[in-house]
Amino acid sequence: MHRRPYLFDADGQSKAGFGQHTSFAKAHGRHSSSEKDGSKGPGSSSTDSPSSFWLLDLFLDLFPRNPSVGLRFLTPIVPAADNRPALYMVTTAQLLLGLQWMTRRVPRIAESRFRARLASAVRYLAGSSAVLLSGLEYSRLALPYDPWAEEARRWRKWAWKNGHKPSWWFGSIWFYTPMSMAEWKHKTSAWIANTANALEIEENTSLAAFKDTGLLTGISIGPHASLKAGEPHTYEDIYRNLRRINRMRMQTALKEELSNVTELNKAERIDLILEGKGPVHICEKYTKPNITFGNHKMETDEDFEMMWEKFEPWDELGQETDFDVRLIPQS
Repeated sequence: MHRRPYLFDADGQSKAGFGQHTSFAKAHGRHSSSEKDGSKGPGSSSTDSPSSFWLLDLFLDLFPRNPSVGLRFLTPIVPAADNRPALYMVTTAQLLLGLQWMTRRVPRIAESRFRARLASAVRYLAGSSAVLLSGLEYSRLALPYDPWAEEARRWRKWAWKNGHKPSWWFGSIWFYTPMSMAEWKHKTSAWIANTANALEIEENTSLAAFKDTGLLTGISIGPHASLKAGEPHTYEDIYRNLRRINRMRMQTALKEELSNVTELNKAERIDLILEGKGPVHICEKYTKPNITFGNHKMETDEDFEMMWEKFEPWDELGQETDFDVRLIPQS
């Protein structure tokens, strides 16, 4: 059984464990995607009815559950979304359980025919549901991109960096609330649409005419390209074309835009940028991300490197940033 880590106050003194279930999520940064918009997650209490569902809130705080698509019969033991071997084991166990329920049941002695048929029908229905849900879970595991897995992997890394030891089976589910099924469907559908659009770009599109969507111009993928996303060599060809395009853009920038950029004219270029006369303009509407280093001073490069290694601002920025990219194919 995974033990809940201790809580710490502002002075670094440890205090209670299970008795502080209401403040556990806040103390360890546990939050959900709904809280980004100002709404409350499943572990928060309602101000309109303070006593409603408090037992459910307590249960979810003490025993949070990992998300899944089809593991409905084995919900309490669902592993973390980034633990693929454990997910395959649990899914296979549910599949075998469903097949066992679907087998013919031996009637008991002195059991009526109606009761025997009813029990067999219930067993067959439950077994069919388990097999169907297991198939859905296998389909999810076959996807190359899984938002739940990315989220679980990010929070597992966060737990290790903050001195906690996440469970190999359950992950870091005690520190955050997973995204909802609706958000998972939205992100997965967006990824599938983007992949299909990227693979349906016409083969003979030139880089000069359409640079941003000329990703697959050198790949012969045919009219049914969206069905070839899972084949071997497809993503390798995409990677090679990306490198070729980036190399061409880099050479073009070095020969044209950055040809006169040197350390000797650095001060002059900075003055032009600050005055708004240079080729690069500062966006005044840009809001800096909420990345802080605490109360530590950074007077030397060593201090900066130490704080950067300790706080990992890129991870914080990744947790605060949520965006979707949609590729529009050429018509």
